[in-house]
Amino acid sequence: MLFTVLVISGLFLGVTAIAGLLMNYQLRQVTNIVDATKAIFAADAAVERALFVVYRCNGGNPVLPSTGWPDDLIANQFCETLGKSAADDPNPPALPTFYNNANYRLLIESGVFGPGIHDPDATSVTVSTIKAAGQAGKSTRSLGIFF
Repeated sequence: MLFTVLVISGLFLGVTAIAGLLMNYQLRQVTNIVDATKAIFAADAAVERALFVVYRCNGGNPVLPSTGWPDDLIANQFCETLGKSAADDPNPPALPTFYNNANYRLLIESGVFGPGIHDPDATSVTVSTIKAAGQAGKSTRSLGIFF
């Protein structure tokens, strides 16, 4: 009878340990979904920033109404703060961290410098690829635009 009680107790212990492990995996998956969502939105923000730089700051066709915008952009040096000063640097500039602890890396490639080199002066004519990677927690999501 003692042996039977030990065997049944061992089975319950094993089943409980497996159930706890599976619950741990499910909880980890739920938190990764939240981080993955933050990462995809951060990557989307990076793509929007790159499109603004290429099409608005670097002399492309204006997307926004021209009343007041060019003067405001020049006076506030808005375009220069988007990373234009790193034209000779092969590494993309460090970009901001969001309030939800997500961040992103941005790479604008052009036919001028070739693949893998950040070109913040790329225009709508010279841009070849925009690559953005958003990261939050342990999740990373990437977006790319190929011209």
